[in-house]
Amino acid sequence: MSCSCTISACDDCSDVGEETNPTARKIHRCGECYRDILPGEKYERYRGLYDGSWFTAITCIDCKSMRDALFCSYGFEKIWDVVREEYEGGRPPPASCMMKMTKSGRDKVCDIIENGWGDGDE
Repeated sequence: MSCSCTISACDDCSDVGEETNPTARKIHRCGECYRDILPGEKYERYRGLYDGSWFTAITCIDCKSMRDALFCSYGFEKIWDVVREEYEGGRPPPASCMMKMTKSGRDKVCDIIENGWGDGDE
């Protein structure tokens, strides 16, 4: 199983779009994990057309690295829900995929897996 097609989760992909990776000049909010993207940080800005309407999605580098490593298709603002459904308490993604993520992205995926297992002392 290749890393980029571990998960397919695109029910509502854009018809056309453009991705840029600017450096933040002001605070932005990641549409996936909702953390603040601070001035000076790189992030992904995706502008797309879906169902006749234009939209812009902002994604921090950590969430982008996880999405790039695990998804072959995706919709915006739902990747962590999909990752929880896929991996919580179950088998983790291949190590080769995990290594393609930022450390913070890997930590978030590992937290999801561990939360599904519980504390293991019962």
